[in-house]
Amino acid sequence: DVASGSCALTADGKILAFTLYGFLYKINPENNAIETSQRLETDSVGQVDCLYRIDDRRLLGTTFITQRFFEINLSSGTGMDMGRAAGGGGEVLAVMPLCGKLYMASYTEGSLTEYDPALPARFPENPRTVVMPPSTAMRPVGYCTDGESLYYTCNHKNGYLGSMTIKYTPKKGESLFLDDPLPYHAIQTMAYDKETKTILAGTTYEADCKSAPVKDDNAYMVKIDPVTLK
Repeated sequence: DVASGSCALTADGKILAFTLYGFLYKINPENNAIETSQRLETDSVGQVDCLYRIDDRRLLGTTFITQRFFEINLSSGTGMDMGRAAGGGGEVLAVMPLCGKLYMASYTEGSLTEYDPALPARFPENPRTVVMPPSTAMRPVGYCTDGESLYYTCNHKNGYLGSMTIKYTPKKGESLFLDDPLPYHAIQTMAYDKETKTILAGTTYEADCKSAPVKDDNAYMVKIDPVTLK
């Protein structure tokens, strides 16, 4: 939970580390002992990425760049930090309901975690990681469901064009990955069409954050086979 830019050495060679969640540590590198552990007060207000209504009383939210989530009791107006939503750094950018569970896809690794709102929150047990895609996946953008499986797409890492399409079927516990299904294009939106039993998707020719030169000047609407992702 400590970024490389949040560490410093003291004059006597101790390590000062400030975590993403407001804790300050002083560590002795000679014996790895923690000599100081202190929570610092803050008045920072964070950005909310996702909001999802669990039921009549509960609202779930995810926050920018903390990889945590929270719940609000709509009856009492009180909120609670529920802890981590996923491992690593980043943030949850998609919340998808299926079969009584909530699935959260997160930046920066495109992972998917399963959260059961009926059970206590306690990462890594609940939420628990159910999908960890190959390393080219980064930012979740588009998603849909056919009632049995979840489908979502992740932009490639910064500096690269393209995207990865991911399928997860909870009852089987199985995942399917298709990297770069449309060369030089990244799928951004997805919708399941019940009549044709296909996924309708829209693309962009830009890399994530426009971090790579484009090789096309057209965006496309495409159909995707849910079985093969092609």
